[in-house]
Amino acid sequence: MNILSYSSQNICYTSEKKMGKYLLIFFVILISFDSINSLMPPLFRKFNVEIVNKLGFNKKLKVHCKSGSHDFPITYLNIGESFQFKFTILLTTLYWCNLWQGPNYKHHVVFDAFLPDKDFIDGTCTGMHPNVCMWIAREDGVYVLNKKFHGEYFMYKWDAPTRNTSEVVPASEYEFDHIYNYQISYAVASIKFNIEIVNQLGFNKKLKVHCKSGSHDFPITYLNIGENFQFKFTINLKTLYWCNLWQGPNYKHHVVFNAFLPDKDFIDGTCTGMDPNVCRWIAKEEGVYVLNKQFHGEYFIYKWDAPSRNTRVGAPASEYE
Repeated sequence: MNILSYSSQNICYTSEKKMGKYLLIFFVILISFDSINSLMPPLFRKFNVEIVNKLGFNKKLKVHCKSGSHDFPITYLNIGESFQFKFTILLTTLYWCNLWQGPNYKHHVVFDAFLPDKDFIDGTCTGMHPNVCMWIAREDGVYVLNKKFHGEYFMYKWDAPTRNTSEVVPASEYEFDHIYNYQISYAVASIKFNIEIVNQLGFNKKLKVHCKSGSHDFPITYLNIGENFQFKFTINLKTLYWCNLWQGPNYKHHVVFNAFLPDKDFIDGTCTGMDPNVCRWIAKEEGVYVLNKQFHGEYFIYKWDAPSRNTRVGAPASEYE
């Protein structure tokens, strides 16, 4: 009886131990899933992007929005009119828009209208209530309706080289089909390209880096001063990478931006073109710079903790520092 009693107690103890182990694993998985879910965009939900013309002097606004798989026709908006499109959020849903205004539509800007990123949806736009990202074109640049600031927030200055270059020619002088074929020529060639993130912060701070695309998610990396994170890929029409950077106490200061778009204006205007075939982003105390061909050096692009992709657009490093 004693042997049987001991055996049954031992079996019960072993079963309880295994059950406890399984419950612990279950709770860890549940917590991990909840943490991941809190960072994920609201997948399979409907979302809207809206472009509004609030220019002065009764100017028309020329609009062209597209993604890697969808290309909307060019639209011309009168004052007060808007262009809107709806889509279902997926991990690969990325839209950017080109806007032109002024004589012969010579003033231009191109920007990310939507990224499948929770920071973008909640931080740049107004979240899911309402489920829209509204971009407003004004005389001084492009604003976004922002939840944090309870109104419009200045984002992009006309003709800043963040997404554009002086090579952009008005459609009245150059047929759009020609422009489009010219812009995607790199993608057709399937050329290799590189992204590099460099830590040039002060005070020996570490830089936390997380880059991803709709199909590839790099592990989070921590860079010491002077170190860099680099990755290589082949350009195609759906090659879009964005990066999150954090720095400061408990990595509380943050910025998220497009590290690469399959767009000739981006490659030549924001980066250094195909010679060398790299887009180098430099993290400094005041914000993020890009090595820019047009300005022959570093160009200030993104400010830490801005609710977007950009705050003070258009400041060469020599003028800002």
